[in-house]
Amino acid sequence: MSDHANYFENPNYRLFEYLENKDDDLYLRMCGIEQCIPGKEAGPDKRTGFHLHAVIAGKGKLRVGDHRYDVHAGQLFLTVPGIEMWYQADETDPWYYCWTTFEGKKAAEYLESAGFSDGNYVRDCNIEISRFLEVSQEMLARPNLNLSSELYRLGLAYRFLSLAIESYEGKNRRAGAYSNLSTDDYINYAIKYIQNNYANLQIRNVAEYIGLNRTYFTAIFKEKMYMSPQEYLMKTRMRHACELLENTDLPVRVIAGSVGYENALTFSKIFKQKYGVSPVDYRKQAGVL
Repeated sequence: MSDHANYFENPNYRLFEYLENKDDDLYLRMCGIEQCIPGKEAGPDKRTGFHLHAVIAGKGKLRVGDHRYDVHAGQLFLTVPGIEMWYQADETDPWYYCWTTFEGKKAAEYLESAGFSDGNYVRDCNIEISRFLEVSQEMLARPNLNLSSELYRLGLAYRFLSLAIESYEGKNRRAGAYSNLSTDDYINYAIKYIQNNYANLQIRNVAEYIGLNRTYFTAIFKEKMYMSPQEYLMKTRMRHACELLENTDLPVRVIAGSVGYENALTFSKIFKQKYGVSPVDYRKQAGVL
């Protein structure tokens, strides 16, 4: 019996090779969940596709060339195409893992963002490992050969990779290291985010969005913009308030709410501190009333 037949008879394995499109950024070839039997081996061989495993429980060994790794619960490990690799479940505490197998033009790039580069094949997972299992279970629940299921599984493949990237970025944030975006990149993203969401925003939301510690984000923002993120947010709100005062006849309380102030009195106080006149007087000076 062929390997493909074995996969399709087991509800915890699915092959999707017939759906591959080598022009795609990413496509899913296989996914699975397995409670390995003691001592179960895979390889040594050169496999096709990237196989990203999340170890839910147990332990085992991975060998890549002359390097040998002990892999245990709470870790991720990767096998890559074109390199001879071998791995084996432990004899007494065999691993229970889930995995996805994928290829595509951006597969290696995504994996590098997830911390698998420069010969790194094993690393700790810094988020709850069961989240990978939940995604794998959803993939296996949609095996049908139709467009809706294909798109659904592809979305889950991206989700699986996003969890790997999230766990790597989370580690870097705690360690005080950041991705290879420049400081200017971070500031530009922060400014765009504030401009698009100023009415319902706190500075911690901005820091979370761009993936930086709030203290560090505040420091680099002030260095670049010569004001704090909070000051920039207030400046953005006031600028939009002025536009509304000049170009509409909306009540002050409505304008206050539309730029992020629930209390119209608080808005009016801050507005007067900045411009020297109340919103009502500003509107009169603009000739609206």
